[in-house]
Amino acid sequence: MPVRIAFRFIMTIVVIAAVSFAKNAPHRDGRRVAPGEVIVKFRPAAPGAEAVSSAAVTATLSARHNLSTPKAVFTADGIRTKQADADLARVYRFTVPSATDVEALAQRLRNDPSVEFAEPHYYFPVHAVPNDPLRSQIYPLDIVRADSAWDFQKGDSSVIIGIIDSGVDWDHPDLASVIWTNTQEVAGNGIDDDGNGKIDDVRGWDFVAGVSDAAAGEDASVEDNNPMDFDGHGTHVSGIAAGATNNGTGIASLAWGCRIMPLRAGWHATDGLGYVSSLYASQAYVYAADNGASVCNQSSGTSDVVLEGARYAFKKGVVITNSAGNSNTDFAASLGQQPWALSVAATNSADQKASYSSFNAKVDIAAPGGDFSSGNRKGFLSSVVNPSSFYGGSLYTEFQGTSMASPFVAALAGLVKSQHPTWNAAQVMFQITGTADNINGLNPSYAGKLGYGRINALRAVKETVPDPAPSLVFQMATVNDAGGGNGNGIAEAGENISIIVTVGNEWGDAKNLTATLTSGHWAASITKGASSYGTLRGISVLDSSTRGNGSDAFTVALSADAVPDVVPFTVTFTAAGGYSKQFSFSVPVSPRILLVDDDDGTVDVEPYYAHAFKSVGASYDVWNHQQRGTPSLSVLQQYAGVVWACEWTFPSLDSADRAVLTAYLNGGGRLFISGQDIGWDLADASGETIPNEYGNSGGTSKTFFEQYLKAKYVADDAVTGNIVGTPGDSIGSGLSFARYQPGRAAGEQYPDVVDPNGGSVTAFRYADGSFAQKGAGVLYSGAYRLVYLSFGGFESIADTSSRVTVMERLLKWVFEYDIATDKLRNTENTASPYPVSSVITSKSPLTSIDLYWDGDGVFPYTKVPMTLSGGKYTANIPAQTAGTTVRYFVLPKSANGYLPYLASSFYVGPDTIKPVMTVPDTIRHTIDVNGPYAVSFTASDDIAMDTASALIHFSVNKSGEQTVPMTYAGNGQYTGAIVPGSDLGPGDAVTYYLTVTDAAQVKNTARFPVSGTRSFSVGREFIDGFEDPSVPKWNKGLWGATAKQKYNGTYSFTDSPDSNYKPNSDRIAVLASGLDLTPYTAALVTYHQRFTIHTTDTASVEVSRNGTDWTRMRSYTGTNLFWKRDTLNLNGYTGAGNGSVLVRFRMKSDGANESDGIYIDNVDIVTNQFTSGVRRTDAAVPTDYALLQNYPNPFNPSTTIRFAIPATQAVEVTVFDMVGRAVARPVSEVKEAGEYSVRFDGSGLSSGVYYYRIRSGAFTAVRKMQLIK
Repeated sequence: MPVRIAFRFIMTIVVIAAVSFAKNAPHRDGRRVAPGEVIVKFRPAAPGAEAVSSAAVTATLSARHNLSTPKAVFTADGIRTKQADADLARVYRFTVPSATDVEALAQRLRNDPSVEFAEPHYYFPVHAVPNDPLRSQIYPLDIVRADSAWDFQKGDSSVIIGIIDSGVDWDHPDLASVIWTNTQEVAGNGIDDDGNGKIDDVRGWDFVAGVSDAAAGEDASVEDNNPMDFDGHGTHVSGIAAGATNNGTGIASLAWGCRIMPLRAGWHATDGLGYVSSLYASQAYVYAADNGASVCNQSSGTSDVVLEGARYAFKKGVVITNSAGNSNTDFAASLGQQPWALSVAATNSADQKASYSSFNAKVDIAAPGGDFSSGNRKGFLSSVVNPSSFYGGSLYTEFQGTSMASPFVAALAGLVKSQHPTWNAAQVMFQITGTADNINGLNPSYAGKLGYGRINALRAVKETVPDPAPSLVFQMATVNDAGGGNGNGIAEAGENISIIVTVGNEWGDAKNLTATLTSGHWAASITKGASSYGTLRGISVLDSSTRGNGSDAFTVALSADAVPDVVPFTVTFTAAGGYSKQFSFSVPVSPRILLVDDDDGTVDVEPYYAHAFKSVGASYDVWNHQQRGTPSLSVLQQYAGVVWACEWTFPSLDSADRAVLTAYLNGGGRLFISGQDIGWDLADASGETIPNEYGNSGGTSKTFFEQYLKAKYVADDAVTGNIVGTPGDSIGSGLSFARYQPGRAAGEQYPDVVDPNGGSVTAFRYADGSFAQKGAGVLYSGAYRLVYLSFGGFESIADTSSRVTVMERLLKWVFEYDIATDKLRNTENTASPYPVSSVITSKSPLTSIDLYWDGDGVFPYTKVPMTLSGGKYTANIPAQTAGTTVRYFVLPKSANGYLPYLASSFYVGPDTIKPVMTVPDTIRHTIDVNGPYAVSFTASDDIAMDTASALIHFSVNKSGEQTVPMTYAGNGQYTGAIVPGSDLGPGDAVTYYLTVTDAAQVKNTARFPVSGTRSFSVGREFIDGFEDPSVPKWNKGLWGATAKQKYNGTYSFTDSPDSNYKPNSDRIAVLASGLDLTPYTAALVTYHQRFTIHTTDTASVEVSRNGTDWTRMRSYTGTNLFWKRDTLNLNGYTGAGNGSVLVRFRMKSDGANESDGIYIDNVDIVTNQFTSGVRRTDAAVPTDYALLQNYPNPFNPSTTIRFAIPATQAVEVTVFDMVGRAVARPVSEVKEAGEYSVRFDGSGLSSGVYYYRIRSGAFTAVRKMQLIK
């Protein structure tokens, strides 16, 4: 035996079912691409047409894409099948120059109408992880009760298990005696004796050839008759599947006596990993089937071409076992998703899912696979290649992985096949799954995702299982109106339609299969609701496992009064043995819009469109692009317009899509299209490593993009999620929203930037970033109507209300219509009719406008034609009795079909509903002693408001309630003011509430607040927190609000909001309205500040009585990086002559320097007794810390908190609610030693118990207070 170099296998992630090109996203399953090769399967020929595999078709494709002469994968130059198979005969292998981007080439080939699939030649990592320690016990045999099973049945030498892997050490002491021998071949004569295309294939075949990165010593240049293993993975798998048993040497295998067919499709690469070729694996399946294998195991990834070979093998009676993968994720590989292959998960010694094993609803069965991290922490002991320096000269070692679990199931399949040699593959699968032990109870988190359970060999050879139940899957429902309608394939009012429901069966045969159709919709009368499907075969006869009831279709009569709607149906299938399965589907009636759902299935975006359509009353039909391919031009033209949803699919629009849209738009179509990366895919020529349609099409996709989507591609990623509408635009005007492509990661967000082109206009723009105000979507109105959103799919509009608004505006613009229908209010009127009017405009001529109404909750509605008068369509709903809820809508119909409609309702009867009040702002604390103190609110009612009923109820210092009427200002707004009988004084408190009534016969009164009162105090005023920069409280000059620094809230006030202050600058911000301090004898202005100012520059706070003569009260220079509260004593500015005291902030610099400047926040003024909030300068310095009880307590709405500190240091006083949430922080600054009183205002809080806490140095104290309103 030649010397080989061993290597460690990686534990790989799961294999995806098909290639999906996503920008900047490498293959998740670790697959590699063979250079210079592409595999193509042609579509079958139409009846009577030339066979698609003919030289003419392949030559045409070769010339079109610069391909080599094709080489059939499954015929003379590859595998000569013993049984002709039309599917395999359509699979070809082409070679191209090694530098070719074969993934891009495959994507271009997929767009060719003659191609069913195209993919690169893939190399897949194997699903195993070796471990050095050698174990002496094969515990998995005990778990499945192998010893007892052997008492009933041992494997038979006629049962052959194919191992599609890295090869088999066929002269291993525990394998040599069980290696399959091809008795039809004469060894060593250099002749293909059995005519299967393989010379001297006496023990299987080595398919590996032309591999450029094989490790030194590996056999990878040409295929040959020596399937010897190089690294050990295939040898380990073989030992589990059918190692020699009862031979006095090494291991034992569950399939005691069966034979192994070595099928080498993998190799050890220079990167230290093992790979299995998709092409060679597919060929190996066909070889195994044609040479008598009963079982085939593949412990690696799979792809489309692998499915071709595996399906062929299954149809010839081969049981397929495939490892589920070792990524510990909820995922199924492409082969594992097929109902005719056993996808195998791994368990540990405790029947729990192995720590590494993948899981999924498509997994069929579980088996022990070893687990070094759980259970008994042992691997699966089996044979390894020998000699091997890696294994220390050992013949056996332990691995873990689904790679081990899968051949263990293959071994059981061999045992069952030995017992039942006439069974087909499906029957063997049914026996294995039907006798498995349910382990859901031990794996509650994976219930339903580990298949039928863990295999039990004893039960499999001892028990007789009942016939397996069917497993029906819904495929589609189609409408045929040829016999009872206009034959356009769309269900419409008054038609008699046939409904054909097609289902597939993915398990046992469904005998005596019948179906019953039901619907509770008023417009659908089922005239034939029963249908017979006969016997629908399952996986036992794959080609007969799908059926529709076209010969015995359901029939439905649609009411002539049916309006555009979606009619739900339920179809219930029953079969012999008590099987029952129910599916729901819907049929749109008179749909106006065709939604082409062109997502790739990763993220389903249809619900976003469905919600928006329903919200705006639009009827629509759905074309599933993934299932049905590109819709034809005749299909598109059946509808008034098309909505095409691309999500984030590649290709976004392939050549067939572009061709049909070109024809559709040339014919004057109406299109709304959106999706992420459409621009990048169709028009980006920058040469990124991921292929796109621009490269696939040779640049023709860019021409389509510019000429038909009317956009110029600018950039791939706007790097912002903020979108604004263009002012004045029909769709975008006034809108702003965030965008995020749902279901995609933050690193998968690529909003395209575009410019308008060819007469289009920009509807949406990016709000910020380097592409601010550049295009995010365009409109075009010319030979056709188009809306194209480049920022992402329609679904990427993050908030629902914006999404609905965009759809409503978009449909009106695309279809050129507008509808404005009265919304009737509830009414107490039971004597006279209720007029409904609607203003309707439509580019397409209106053919009818009808009012539909209902008063009993039962369809159909009463239909009343509307008449045009004074520019409005009007009709009456008759008077109704009290207690009636009336539902109604207006349905216009144009020459192009029905326009959208929305149903509304109103109630007839006594009004018991109070008006709804909204108070935008309450009256704040103020230093104004005169008033008036203004307040306003808006109110609405379900019937009508009594606009003269609004009142302000108030009391000064709880001295008795007074009322003031409020004025109705229109549009639901009421204004008024509290005007005291005499001037108020410092410390006066005013409480108030507001009321208003409706116009009902028995009036309903609304009150704000619902209970209690609101209040404000005179003598203090919060001047500005700078949270609303739009409020003009300052003549700001160059000062402004900034979010860069803030004491609290969002903003503070600074001298240079956009940069450092500059040399030779003198920036001033002055209070816009002076402070009237004439009623007061004491006043203090407080504020918080922090600054970074050069030592030669100065910031100051100044005060003036007249706006001309200013006194500097504070000045700042240097640095203070922590917020500090400062106080200005304005006692000298109180009393007579101080009716307009101004405060200003000033930043003055010399000619040499610049710096950050000063920040100001929370400017407040307090007067007279409120000045107690400042340190008492007449008191002795405290000798200790103290936090005193607040007064008054209980309080409403304000109280005084007192504390003392013995030294200058930071102080923080925080107020908490009952659950510990901080609700206010009255103090947070450095204070000098002293006693302090702080006024706390609880106006914005609800009644309850609160706690206030002081922290200063190491001192902490807490007290309780109660707010009662």
